[in-house]
Amino acid sequence: MKTLLLAAVAALSLTAVATAATAGDVTVRVHGVRARHGELLLALQNRAQFMQPAMTSGGMKDDPAAGDQTFVLHNVPAGDYAISVLHDANGDHTMNLDANGRPLEGWAVTRFSGHHKPSFDETSVHIGEDGASFDLSMTYPAQ
Repeated sequence: MKTLLLAAVAALSLTAVATAATAGDVTVRVHGVRARHGELLLALQNRAQFMQPAMTSGGMKDDPAAGDQTFVLHNVPAGDYAISVLHDANGDHTMNLDANGRPLEGWAVTRFSGHHKPSFDETSVHIGEDGASFDLSMTYPAQ
C-alpha cells in the first residue's frame, strides 16, 4: 500500500512538472493608451471564452497613464488565444456601444483593426510552451 501511495505521489509530481513546462509567460505591450481615467482591462481568451466574461488569464490597470502600458501574464498554457484590451472609462466592465454598434470606449484586439465584430479565427494567436510577446495599438472613438 505504501509503495502504491509513493508511486501515485511520484506520478502526480511528474504531471505537475510536465504541466508547468508547457506554460509560459505572455507579455502584452499596449501602445497609444489615452489618459481617460477608468480601468485598462486585458483578457486572454480561448475559443470557448471569446467575447464572454470568462478568460484564461487577464490583467487590470486602474487609472492608466497616457502612453504605453505593459501586462505580463504568468503560466499561460500553450494554445490558441485572442487577446483583447478595453479602456473601460466608466468602470462597468462592458464595452459600451453607440446606436450603430460602434465602440464608445478605447479597445485593441490581436490581429484585428476592422470595424465589425471580430471573430476568434481572425483574432487568435498561438502561444507556445515558452510563452510569447505581443504589441497591440489602442483604437479610440472620435470625440
